[in-house]
Amino acid sequence: MKTVVALILCGIVLATLAACGASSDAPSPDVPVFESPPQPSEPVTAPSDIAFSDADMKMSIELEVDVDKKQITVSASMAAKVENNEFSFYIGSSLTVDEISGEGGSLEWQTEIESLEFRGPMRKVTVTAVTDGIITAKYHGSVSGAFNFIDPEAVALSFYSSWYPQGFPYADGAADQIRVTITGLSEYTVLRGEYDGGDKAWTYHSVKDDPTEDCNIIAFKPGSVFTVSRDGVSLHYLDEAEAGLAENILDYSLDALAYYNEVLYPDHKKEAGNLNIVSFSYLKGVEWAYSRAGLIVYGGLSDIDEDIFMKEGAPHELAHFWANGADTSSWEDWLNETCANWSALLYLLHIGDQDAFDQLIEMYLEYSVNFPPIKTVDGGRPNGVHNKGTVLFYELYKEHGGEMIEKLLNIFVSLPEKNTESFINEVSSQIGNETADFLQAGLLT
Repeated sequence: MKTVVALILCGIVLATLAACGASSDAPSPDVPVFESPPQPSEPVTAPSDIAFSDADMKMSIELEVDVDKKQITVSASMAAKVENNEFSFYIGSSLTVDEISGEGGSLEWQTEIESLEFRGPMRKVTVTAVTDGIITAKYHGSVSGAFNFIDPEAVALSFYSSWYPQGFPYADGAADQIRVTITGLSEYTVLRGEYDGGDKAWTYHSVKDDPTEDCNIIAFKPGSVFTVSRDGVSLHYLDEAEAGLAENILDYSLDALAYYNEVLYPDHKKEAGNLNIVSFSYLKGVEWAYSRAGLIVYGGLSDIDEDIFMKEGAPHELAHFWANGADTSSWEDWLNETCANWSALLYLLHIGDQDAFDQLIEMYLEYSVNFPPIKTVDGGRPNGVHNKGTVLFYELYKEHGGEMIEKLLNIFVSLPEKNTESFINEVSSQIGNETADFLQAGLLT
């Protein structure tokens, strides 16, 4: 039970960043599947599904990875939108700024340490006496944060380390796309990367029009990764002992995807095509996951309750491809998490596992009493938004059954603007004022 609690109450809450931000109506991107590890002399070159010019980009990054020293060196050119002659961005606090320049030459900057949602200490960099245009920041150091490491077998750099500049306003007209040119990993395979043998460099593009602005650099050393693939979904893992577990999770993932597409969200189908699931088995203590468009990343699968994870954890992560879009840094995140939780719970009922459904509901009920109300005075994201919202929906489920929950989920998925006000208004319009008033009141208790 302890492991289940850790997964549900600690892990899944952070998994919001999953697809939160990717448009619910956007097609899943093409992500290359590596059927077997490439050889160092023959790295895999994956075709890109991204097409945009340098002039359109929000940011262009040159990333050098030093595997031996476990450090990175970065040069990031940002299409900056300057306000009051200042421009700010965030990087991980373990990174040191070496130089910042604009189109007219060197610029002055100052830094301070702040904490942001889902990440550890951040270094806020403020550039002064600057105007709109391309601003280039050069910095180096180590990376820290969940799912970030540089090891001989694999390299993972993600949003959670803030290895790339985040949180800055970009110039009007700049597309929400990022290009990363990677050196130092010529003997690795970079997921979703294109390899240039002449330059011994990989090129990675953020997913086109993905508002999460995410750069997930995942690289495997040949011979270190095992892959099981079926029907456009591949699961990559580093621990050979996880082979059986990987097969089972792949089965549940494919079954859950079919349920979401054909039964729960038939008007919002998502193609499974080339979905990559990654397990970093040696991340002990990391019992949660995150997902992005075409990608799900788990901690050590062997450390968690296999049965409950396959039946609820994996379907929850997949559900975030539909249940996403509300602000993950505020109390509005209850919409993403509640809808992902209930997508997974309805899946359990769909496969006839009433016992697992009851076990999870009992857990949510037990722990929700320890969490504050969903809606906060300051607009921040409280602990337990996924728990409280799930229990709120459960009260409606008890009275009206699963059909009511299906309506609520589809209302959220269909919203053009994902926020509580829009959701409540649409519930009032499609279901009725009584249900809308009940939900509105439940946010405050």
